Amino acid sequence: MIASASDWRMAARVRAVEHFRLAWERSPALGREALVRAAERGSVGHRWEGATRACVLSLLVSPALRAGESPKAGANRLFGCEVTDDFPVTWDAGGVTLTDLLGAVGIHPRPARGAFRLIPRPNTGGSPD
Repeated sequence: MIASASDWRMAARVRAVEHFRLAWERSPALGREALVRAAERGSVGHRWEGATRACVLSLLVSPALRAGESPKAGANRLFGCEVTDDFPVTWDAGGVTLTDLLGAVGIHPRPARGAFRLIPRPNTGGSPD
């Protein structure tokens, strides 16, 4: 039973990282930059609405929102429902850290005064541009 739970968690973790990679690829450069900046400040959270403690997908989609469009609707449009519906807003509850997610796209943390500073890894295409 323990092995089964461990396998399920690992599969969920891998799926979350895959969904994040797809969202990262489909997001505008300004959205990637917004996520990196929020991570540097330690202010990435789990809220769809609003900039304070916004979730990963909300930050990625924010520059591409149409007038009056909610972040969740914009994420559905830009990333597809398979990402928006299957990537949990509380991605860290399954043991996936923000460092894991960003590392999957070539952004690696470096400690800096209570939070962390993100720097692109050389020659990996992980730049938030």
